[in-house]
Order: sequence, then C-alpha cells, then structure tokens
Amino acid sequence: MIVRLVILGLLRDRPLYGYEIKQVIEEHMSDWTSIAFGPIYFALDKLVEKGFVKKISPDMQALVRRNTSQWTE
Repeated sequence: MIVRLVILGLLRDRPLYGYEIKQVIEEHMSDWTSIAFGPIYFALDKLVEKGFVKKISPDMQALVRRNTSQWTE
C-alpha cells in the first residue's frame, strides 16, 4: 500500500516509467526506504487496474520503447 502511495505522489508531478520511479525513490528517499523493481511494477499494474494510473504507449519511433505511467484525472 505504501509503495502505491509513493508512486501516486511521484506521478502527480509528471508521467514516469518504472525505472524513473526507482531512480527518484533512490535519490530522494534512500535514507529511509528502498523499493525494488518488482514491487514498483506490481504496484503500477494494480494502480492501472483500479483506474488511478494509465499507461501511455511508447512512441514507435523511439530508440528505447518504454511504457510510461501517468496520473489519471
């Protein structure tokens, strides 16, 4: 549950993909928590399932294709 709240808070500022979420958590919260990739992606899937977050399809022209997640209105 806490992982989901952290992710929702981060997605309020801008759309992020899973790796970026992990980087922000490590940069700003590493003194008091560490969250692995598995729980981040699991939480993202649950937030999408519940309608709190939507996934943005990657740009097909991009060199690296990543699903980005965005806060829903």
